[in-house]
Amino acid sequence: MPVPRGRIRGLQDIRTHAGRADETRLPHQALLRIAWLEMEKYRHVSERQSAVQRVRSIDERVREIGLEQQRLTSLVRVPRQSCNSDCEDGCDSRPSGFKIRY
Repeated sequence: MPVPRGRIRGLQDIRTHAGRADETRLPHQALLRIAWLEMEKYRHVSERQSAVQRVRSIDERVREIGLEQQRLTSLVRVPRQSCNSDCEDGCDSRPSGFKIRY
């Protein structure tokens, strides 16, 4: 008996159910998605709490820096010395004893 000659089937001819099932027909997939979303939500909430705490600590440090700057500037302030009338152009407006060198 001769072998019947027909069309040779390939990979494209294999029938599958892929893409036919939706999440409403597979409840376990919906439950897994819910669990995944809960874990993601928990992670974002904890990240947010840590970011809020970090912003609070940064704000507190900025306030401390401002207070320390005010305290130090009040200690450094020295009353200005009046200039002599003969040193109009060469008058030094900086307080005495305080020089900045670069």
